[in-house]
Amino acid sequence: MVLIYLKNPTSVPLVLDNNNQRVLPANKRKELRPIYSFNGNGLCLSKARERGRKVSNSKAVSAWNKLLL
Repeated sequence: MVLIYLKNPTSVPLVLDNNNQRVLPANKRKELRPIYSFNGNGLCLSKARERGRKVSNSKAVSAWNKLLL
């Protein structure tokens, strides 16, 4: 799992990854591709793939359910 942190909207995102102990800027992690994003309003498909469309039933996403358990 990867967590991206943005200090502000124009900053380079920082990447926290359970497979890499170093926190690196996203521009140094070119192998990563966004699939989902989430906030207090719910789970969305990545903007690159589905233009930020909200997942209508997040319970159907098994990886998301495993994270929540």
